[in-house]
Amino acid sequence: MAEHEQEAIALGRAIRQVREERGMSAAELATAAGIEQQYLEALEGGRLDPCNDVLLALADGFGFRPSALIVRLEVQDAHTASVAFGRRLRELRRMRDVSQDDLASRIGVHPTAIGRFERGAREPRLTTILRIARGLDLKPGMLLDEMIATGGKCRALASSRDDEERPQTVGGHSI
Repeated sequence: MAEHEQEAIALGRAIRQVREERGMSAAELATAAGIEQQYLEALEGGRLDPCNDVLLALADGFGFRPSALIVRLEVQDAHTASVAFGRRLRELRRMRDVSQDDLASRIGVHPTAIGRFERGAREPRLTTILRIARGLDLKPGMLLDEMIATGGKCRALASSRDDEERPQTVGGHSI
């Protein structure tokens, strides 16, 4: 996945997280920001990055300054993301009262792999994340909650949309 796509996904997750924390539905935020709900859902899904006017409208819809949304973008390098995943894995494993050895046995990995995942010393593959989720009887998304891993700074806020051709539109906005 390209860095630009990762940044759009990170921004979308931040928007969704703030919206949910404020107890707002997508329809409510779209109305408050003066944008179409379909466009908001595309933003939250990381399928596009908003122009500055939309960011200002979203901040207004939330009732705070635009910089507060940017603060939500936890720009992380790959190691930081691995450490964050490991902490979340350890937290959920302990909540389920499952030992590292038991989880390893359930999902078919060597027992030391679980410890490496939890320390951030090893990045699990997507298939391994899915097996871990099944081994802990969780939805895979629970392992990834509150993680926004991007490869660099959020260009979505500073990028010029003029240099990219995007043939599709949602609500009159390019995607």
